[in-house]
Amino acid sequence: MLTSLPALLLIAVWAWYGRNTPREHPSVSALELAEIGSEGLVKDTVHGGADAGISAVDPQPSVSLKRLLHLAGDRSVLLLALSYMCMNYTFYLLSNWVFLYLVQERKFSLLESGWLSAAPPLAAAIGAGIGGVATGVCCKRFGARWGFRSVPLAAMPLAGALLLLAVNATNPYLAVVALAACFGCVELTEGSFWGAGMTVGRGDTMSVCGIMNTGGNLGGIISIPIVAYLSGRHLWFAAFLIGSGFALVSAAAWLGIDVAPAEDTGAPPLLASTGSARIS
Repeated sequence: MLTSLPALLLIAVWAWYGRNTPREHPSVSALELAEIGSEGLVKDTVHGGADAGISAVDPQPSVSLKRLLHLAGDRSVLLLALSYMCMNYTFYLLSNWVFLYLVQERKFSLLESGWLSAAPPLAAAIGAGIGGVATGVCCKRFGARWGFRSVPLAAMPLAGALLLLAVNATNPYLAVVALAACFGCVELTEGSFWGAGMTVGRGDTMSVCGIMNTGGNLGGIISIPIVAYLSGRHLWFAAFLIGSGFALVSAAAWLGIDVAPAEDTGAPPLLASTGSARIS
């Protein structure tokens, strides 16, 4: 109950400050409203910056089941969900099971394990911030397709290698360092996932990111019985090895995710003003 109080306070602040549309908010200037436009037009900054002009966005008041199934059938959306699911197996392995691993396998005391198990989430927080900046830099340098792919293709195999380093390290403190570095690498990819979800989805961003995040939650659901079973038999190497495998699959899936701008591919975005979908 006590830990829920900050969240309730945040909800109250948001209810007071938030608005349904930019036009309703007193902090949005006339210049910003002019840039947004009165008919749902926005600057296409992702696909070429300020000089890219204006691209239409057709926000939908509701999404039908048929539309969701149509979006879920897109290759890039499916691969985003698959990659995010595999990444989140590793994420939940690190976020949920490190404390038990340190106590059960590395023989730290409960108090010391509590302190040491805080290192991986702190590294994850730093990694998420760095990953967002790195993704932006890569997109500017390499374009959207390889810009979004670059960080996951580098970070997830490294995360898999760090998992194996952690479980095989003879020094228990080296194992903690490797686990922290691993979690940092995993969270480097968050900017790529959510940026790609918005770029692929455009006006269907909420639906596309919802499908992707459902995959992410499945990664957590899958990890619970696997790690619980293996840890109960002290088979931590197998648990970490499976995590490394999921990390590699997560990276490989990015090779099939197409987040190139429509003008580069000659195909319309997933949601154009006509409502048509691009099947990659």
